[in-house]
Amino acid sequence: MHSLIDVFTYKVYKEKLLSHRDLQKMKYAMTVVWNEAIKFAALLALFSLLNKIHEFLLCVSILLSIRIFSGGLHFESNFTCFIVSTVFFCIIMVYFPFLFTVTTVIGIFLMLVTHIQHE
Repeated sequence: MHSLIDVFTYKVYKEKLLSHRDLQKMKYAMTVVWNEAIKFAALLALFSLLNKIHEFLLCVSILLSIRIFSGGLHFESNFTCFIVSTVFFCIIMVYFPFLFTVTTVIGIFLMLVTHIQHE
């Protein structure tokens, strides 16, 4: 996929649509999105095999809602990021049922409240 990103970046470069710096930003952003998509698909497949797909999707939705405020861990390689993410989600899957019991109504309320942005 990186070659497709390079081809697209080169075409934008040839058309002189963006500055060199903006091209670098665009290429970096496309690479990040591609790597995150691969990581998500791999984790989805893993937790599907473990029959924990609903729990995984719930955890992802909760984490995505707070990520904008909390940031996240960053690693040098994609493989290290994948391993840490896998371990992180596995730990959550083990301990999540013991943390608390939430009814559907309370769960929906909590998800809605986390999406409200404070100005």
